[in-house]
Amino acid sequence: MTSEENNARYGRADHLCELGRWTDAEHALGIVLAADPDHPQALARLTEVLENLDRPEEAAEVAQRLIEAHPEDPTGYLALAEALVRQGERVQAEPHVRFALELDPGAAIAWQQLAEVLTHLSERGDEAVAAACRSVTLAPEDAEMHATLGDALLVAFGDGPAAEAAYLTALGLAPEDGGIRLRLGLARLQVGRLDDARNDFFEGLRREASLRHVSTVAMTLRLLGVPDRYAELYASVCAAMVSRPPWIAPIRRSSRTSSTWPLSGGTTVRGPPRWRCWNCWSTRTRTPSRA
Repeated sequence: MTSEENNARYGRADHLCELGRWTDAEHALGIVLAADPDHPQALARLTEVLENLDRPEEAAEVAQRLIEAHPEDPTGYLALAEALVRQGERVQAEPHVRFALELDPGAAIAWQQLAEVLTHLSERGDEAVAAACRSVTLAPEDAEMHATLGDALLVAFGDGPAAEAAYLTALGLAPEDGGIRLRLGLARLQVGRLDDARNDFFEGLRREASLRHVSTVAMTLRLLGVPDRYAELYASVCAAMVSRPPWIAPIRRSSRTSSTWPLSGGTTVRGPPRWRCWNCWSTRTRTPSRA
């Protein structure tokens, strides 16, 4: 098989990933890697596939293969860090993110991932916010960078108003992103704006009704005691979780790896993990000097 033919096979595997057909994508990537065991994009994509299949230990092994084959590519270190986070090993993940930043200090997604790691480490909130701000500076038009800043402000400091402002900026850049809308709702819950939060939940689920988002809203409402104004929303999400109609995407959940969000009154709720595409970073958002 020529390299051109193998790259064409990779393109088909990549398309399966975009469709969320993870089992099919794993098989397709296996064919690519059988022909070229060091194919960097295929290895990176395979880590993402394995994480979505709830196999983070295997994802870490593949990321290590990527590092060994391409030690000067930050992608492998970021993928390994992500796999460790999925196993609840945030402390162990931090050095790998920092090494990626040594290789490419202008990589916005690496600063974003550092912020995500530090946000959930005790007494590292200031560093988390600083890293998130750096990612925003490097990629000001990327909605997820602003949303990550909101996460750091909300989770590390419980600063609902500041987090709300960051999420609103993110939504201005990606108005159809249901996940960011749900995170905005959590920030508004934190400051007691129940009606606004309810509207955000309705709108977020309308735009992106994945199973993980539906379950996050259901858990949040249960922890709140299901106030009367949320009764209709709660009934809808419970029915959706039981029946799982076609518009509920079967995205995996893992209590080990979800984010913890503070609500008013000291209550916390676990939110869904967010996935990243390493190939999207390596091919589109790397700094020019490292391209």
